[in-house]
Amino acid sequence: DRFFEYMEDFEEIRTLMNDCLDKVVGKKREYAIYRFGLEGQKEHSLKETAEHFSITTERVRCLDCSIMRAMRIRMPTIRSRSPKLKEFLE
Repeated sequence: DRFFEYMEDFEEIRTLMNDCLDKVVGKKREYAIYRFGLEGQKEHSLKETAEHFSITTERVRCLDCSIMRAMRIRMPTIRSRSPKLKEFLE
C-alpha cells in the first residue's frame, strides 16, 4: 500500500516543522500546534480547526500558508530532502 510507503516521509516533514516551530509565536503558534499535530499533538482537519478556532475553512487555508511562510518551509525544501515524497507529489 502506497500510504504506508510514504509515512516515513510525512514523519520527516512533521519533524522539520517541529524544528521550525520556534519561528512562530503567539496565537499562530497555538494554531500551528493544533492544526499540524506538532509537539506530539493530534493533527486536525480543516473543518475541525475551523470549528475549534471559530473561523472559516478559507481562513484556515490562509493561516496554513502564512505559518508555512513564517516557518520558511517550502515544497522545494521538502522535496529535496525526500525523493519518495517528490515522486508522490508529482
